[in-house]
Amino acid sequence: MRGVLGGLALIWGIWSGLAGAQQHPARMVGKWCESDDGGESCSGYTSYFPDGSAYAYTTSVEGNRLEIVGMWGHIGRYSCFTHIAFEEYDENTNLLVNWGSRRDFCNKIIGLGLSEFVYEDYEGERHSIYRLSDTPDRSVWPPVSGE
Repeated sequence: MRGVLGGLALIWGIWSGLAGAQQHPARMVGKWCESDDGGESCSGYTSYFPDGSAYAYTTSVEGNRLEIVGMWGHIGRYSCFTHIAFEEYDENTNLLVNWGSRRDFCNKIIGLGLSEFVYEDYEGERHSIYRLSDTPDRSVWPPVSGE
């Protein structure tokens, strides 16, 4: 029993240390477009705020608007999202149809420039997001233009 508790304390200590070491690089702050075609169309948007909060929106599998909030930070070579909550709104009535939370996750940083951020997800797939603005916001504009 003592070994299990000691192991849990060690894991908690490492996680707490990592969480405290999160960085919020200024070059990430702004509004970004998730795109598979070099930024010609956007399947979703994410705003990264200097205080470590994030706001994103996209289209759900059902075609509804999906809004996501959470916290972001960089830990070494990883970009992590924590405290994630989402709300899904019917595309026709704009009524809330689903809500919930999601577990925390991290993506491996491949490259972070002024206008493009390339990351690798947990399945090893590479994705790019493209800067739209240096100013983050919590609006659902512009509309999602591609899947």
